[in-house]
Amino acid sequence: MPTEIKDDNHIPEILKELSELSSKSVDVGWFGEMAIIAGVQEYGARIQVTDAMRGMFAAMGFPLKESTKYIEIPERAPLRTTAEKLSALDHLADVLEAELFELLNGRKSASQVLAMMGEVMVGEVRDTVANGLKPENHPMTILMKGSAKPLIASGDLLRELGWEEVND
Repeated sequence: MPTEIKDDNHIPEILKELSELSSKSVDVGWFGEMAIIAGVQEYGARIQVTDAMRGMFAAMGFPLKESTKYIEIPERAPLRTTAEKLSALDHLADVLEAELFELLNGRKSASQVLAMMGEVMVGEVRDTVANGLKPENHPMTILMKGSAKPLIASGDLLRELGWEEVND
């Protein structure tokens, strides 16, 4: 009677998942219409004052000086600030190590690893914003929204923060 050998290794599946993982990445940020607003916050903006803007500010109770030719929105860089935080990088490395362990043991797919990394990075950016970015809001902005903390008003910006899996 012949001996039957059963091979339960999952190396081919793991190699396939590793290959998929190496060909993809995760983009974190704002997508769609919110990307414009987020871009202004990330890099700042210099907006030329028009007569219509003067009228709008005056109607809101914040008349602009005649000498004001531009409105300066300072950069606050929630994405770059998060990327520069050592604690965020350490946390991401720890999560990635744990996720790769799960993938190598056949318990997670490349897509699941990328999803976890996307969620963790979004959480890190939200923490950066919640902890406050400099500079604080302009006194006029503070009066309008009732807070000196930048990027937190209606909650739309943080709600729209997300991630996407992309093919490299």
